[in-house]
Amino acid sequence: MATAKEVVISIQDADGHASQTSVRIPSATLAADATAFASDIATLCDAVIDGVITRVGISETVTLPGGLKAAVLDNADVEVGATIFYNAVGGFTFRHRLPTWRKDKLITDGSGILIGNADVDAWIAMMVSGITPVATLVQPSEWRDADITSLIKGSQTFTKTR
Repeated sequence: MATAKEVVISIQDADGHASQTSVRIPSATLAADATAFASDIATLCDAVIDGVITRVGISETVTLPGGLKAAVLDNADVEVGATIFYNAVGGFTFRHRLPTWRKDKLITDGSGILIGNADVDAWIAMMVSGITPVATLVQPSEWRDADITSLIKGSQTFTKTR
């Protein structure tokens, strides 16, 4: 059975805090129709909220690859993570946070991510240089669509649970 696509709407409040809501649509919805639907519901949503819509996107769920963890590790905590900062084309910087970052992938004092660790280095390489999952290079970009070019730093971060 296919999984529904999801239109995700990001909303910002007067204090600058952001939240999201989503509306699912059938998996068979064509890309052009999904895009038009997302645009239309943004207008409907805007009429019933006090906040400002900062982003509307469409996501699709993919089948998880084999070999991933089957259970949460004891130390997993979504409030504890790593925020990694990158340079991007055009002089931009980009910040990316991963919740539940492994403590053994941090510098011992918790001051930063453990550069030189094979798993950490593989993540950084994927973010900076991209990967070729099939035949075409796919390179991550920051929100303005500028390619990420280099690592600035990574640090342990803490957030509140929503």
